[in-house]
Amino acid sequence: MFKAKKSSHPAARNYKSREKNNADTKKSSVSLLDIVGLSADGELIAQAAKTDERREPERIIVLPAKQGLAAAIGDRVLARVHKNDGILTAQIMKILPKATTQTVLGVFTPNKYGGMVEPVDRKNHNSYSIAPEFCGGATAGELVEIDPQNASNRRLGARPARIVKCLGALDNPHAFSTIAIHKQEIPNMFPEAAIKEAENALPPVLSAGREDLRDVPFITIDGEDARDFDDAVFAQTDAQNPKNWRLLVAIADVAYYVRPNSALDREAFLRGNSVYFPDLVVPMLPEALSNGLCSLKPNEDRYCLVAEIFIDENGQMLRHKFMRAIMRSVARRTYNDLQAEFDENRSSEIVKNLYDAYSCLQRSIEIRGPLDLNLPEYKVSLNEQGQVANIQKVSGLTSHKLIEAFMIAANIAAADTLCASGSDKHGGIFRVHEAPDLTKLGTLRDILKISGYKLDMSGSAHAKNFNRILRLAEERGEEAIIHTAVLRSQMQAYYAAHNKGHFGLALGSYCHFTSPIRRYADLIVHRSLIAKHKWGSLVNDINDGITPEETSNLEQISEHISTTERRAMLAERDAMDRYKTAFLADKVGAVFDARISGIGSSGFFVTLEETGADGYVPKNSLLDDFYIFDIKTNRLKGRKHGKVFFAGMRLRVVLDMADVSTGSMRFSLAGQERNSSGSAAHKLGAPKKRRKKF
Repeated sequence: MFKAKKSSHPAARNYKSREKNNADTKKSSVSLLDIVGLSADGELIAQAAKTDERREPERIIVLPAKQGLAAAIGDRVLARVHKNDGILTAQIMKILPKATTQTVLGVFTPNKYGGMVEPVDRKNHNSYSIAPEFCGGATAGELVEIDPQNASNRRLGARPARIVKCLGALDNPHAFSTIAIHKQEIPNMFPEAAIKEAENALPPVLSAGREDLRDVPFITIDGEDARDFDDAVFAQTDAQNPKNWRLLVAIADVAYYVRPNSALDREAFLRGNSVYFPDLVVPMLPEALSNGLCSLKPNEDRYCLVAEIFIDENGQMLRHKFMRAIMRSVARRTYNDLQAEFDENRSSEIVKNLYDAYSCLQRSIEIRGPLDLNLPEYKVSLNEQGQVANIQKVSGLTSHKLIEAFMIAANIAAADTLCASGSDKHGGIFRVHEAPDLTKLGTLRDILKISGYKLDMSGSAHAKNFNRILRLAEERGEEAIIHTAVLRSQMQAYYAAHNKGHFGLALGSYCHFTSPIRRYADLIVHRSLIAKHKWGSLVNDINDGITPEETSNLEQISEHISTTERRAMLAERDAMDRYKTAFLADKVGAVFDARISGIGSSGFFVTLEETGADGYVPKNSLLDDFYIFDIKTNRLKGRKHGKVFFAGMRLRVVLDMADVSTGSMRFSLAGQERNSSGSAAHKLGAPKKRRKKF
């Protein structure tokens, strides 16, 4: 929550005197306002809660409130608005309660009383009864949105509710992403004003102040299913020194189309980033931009910002500069076909140059020593009906690493430019990854010690300390558990207005510059570069660089987009859990190879080797002994026979239950005595008390 500083705006300081002396020139009215930001002087800025989308909303300066009425960004207030000499000011009368999303998603089951709904959120332990008149035509097994009532139905032991929306069968093409979007409250409908701004954007033309790079044979390299191409690359030997390389990284000029405080900008800020699901994307920008004018499609003119980087034969950056340009990519390539051509020695000169330049960058990466985690990635493939056809590990190709190295080089150049010019002056948002704290390092050292590894804790922490252990784990075939343990010991990366370095990449400064279509942080960095180079006035006579208000509020912006990033990660993970559960739902009773990924006092989590699906093995399903959790060693140990279960342990498990509605699975150990139902300790299918904690 962002509180306003004491107002220093002349309109606020002199308000009382103007009220007395200019009563004949002012007007006032009571209005409903939304607090939308801060001015450069730290005053709260508001706008009418209901605005005409055809007009730019008027800025209203919020005067210091009475005691007990401290508003913040995001609040809706009732205020008396004064217009004096063309300046709008507001005096808060009342801060209105924030609207909260009270609806619940669940699965409907009809009965003689109407029906019951079980929530899809495994943290919600309630059941909801639906009276016949409130069933809304829902059918058995349908995903529904309900509005819970405050009373409780004692006879049914459930809270009454009414169905407000039927969303189709739980296995419909978009059910899992719909659930994730709803749970995380991700905005997925664009306001009409933002859509109109995107659709009314004009196609690019060469103008004063832009470099014409349309003769440079840029290519885009993305996955087969990519629709937005926000980066293109080119490499050639340096004309002055053939051992050196000139790299060009072109990024869509999103800032030209998304101007500060426009409808597009406000919605992009609200979303913070795009969210990716196996079946759909919730984009940060409307399709007219994300898949249109801001997508570097082949053989079409596009506005861009370009990082020109010179490196030596060892990949060390010699110098760099940025250009605002117009370009035209010559081809859209995929990682797979590019790699196949290179491996078969049939690449064009354009592609060969990219690989040769990458080999130089790779030398500098090895010298720098960033954290080299090799964690498995899994891809969900859907059939034409939107159901899970397959889940498989994604193989890391050199073409992936090539693009990653080029993008990191451009991001480093952007961070260096902002640091050199003074980020306080031109603004800028940095990507920060701090070194692990001592507590996490101590826990990691204990885990590694049990597994036969030693972490060097002498001196300051460096990514290279971990890389030695990671390489040893790969040699022993234990990379899955050791890499995961090292990952969990790391601090979470975040966005910040001030540079604090990036531990994982072993860099003194780093920012995100290369994906402004899908990350608001990159858009702010583009605006900062535009302001530094004074490109706005040269290119379009409109200041589309970072504004003074944005510069003064970078901490709040950074905090917000760090939050939306975490929100997106949770939503994507939630949907993946459900897809994996749906894929395995018809395999109850099957045996799988797995590893223990986490242990607690009541059991342990396992991750299946083939699909990466996660599930739980309850301690009471271990029939051969009574197991006790040793918190010091993080192990379960049998009291009678001394058998132990520990993180990273390989084992074979039987799938006992797959609950698609919650995305959860329960397993037991293979090879145990089975009861008449076929389960080691529980009846197959959903447990009797569905909300019982594992």
